[in-house]
Amino acid sequence: MSVPAQQIAGLLAAGYESLIAAGAGSAATQFASYYEVSPIYLLNGIAANVQGGILALANPQFLPTGFARFRPVAGASLLKAQCAQYPMANQAIAGNAMIALPVNLSMEMICPATAITVPYMNKGAIITALVASLKQHQVLGGIYSVYTPSFTYDAGVLLDFRDVTPADMKQVQAVFQLDFYFPLITVADALAAQGALYRTITSGAAIPGTPSFSTGATNPSLPSGALTPPTIQ
Repeated sequence: MSVPAQQIAGLLAAGYESLIAAGAGSAATQFASYYEVSPIYLLNGIAANVQGGILALANPQFLPTGFARFRPVAGASLLKAQCAQYPMANQAIAGNAMIALPVNLSMEMICPATAITVPYMNKGAIITALVASLKQHQVLGGIYSVYTPSFTYDAGVLLDFRDVTPADMKQVQAVFQLDFYFPLITVADALAAQGALYRTITSGAAIPGTPSFSTGATNPSLPSGALTPPTIQ
């Protein structure tokens, strides 16, 4: 888990303790605040200049207060793997040849226009500005953390933001879906692994084993005469 995500998780943990102390009524309100009103956070990217590098999607900078409610779409993966498909030496090896896969999560943003929260004529401008901000966040290499009641999804990217309003709903474009993709490693992890490889190469680390050649290069196992090309008579 990244450092900003750890900070958010700490806030949620502290909030959970306050739920226990506050009682059922207040608990329901705070539960909605954490997981329905503001479960999505932008990390780095356009949030890089904010203290801690964290910015909630529900921040008034993006969405007016009370504009939307969020909920996870059923079917999200918490752990995903695939059995390797290449030939195995035996069943014991095949049983352990599992490949870890990234996971996906979709969140619904329910935001019908109302006279109380957002006037009908203002909704288009709000969504347009939100899309522009998310595009900028993507260009700057920003990532996302999403908090659900059962699992924390950290360091993911946004793949799709689309309208999924049911046909029987009277108001059009009132429900949107955000599809997130959470890779196995972060960019920082990849750079660290790549840096370690380059440091090994730069330091001139020895190559294990005996080199084998298929050309006329010198091979310790061959007599020197074996490398002399034949003479054409």
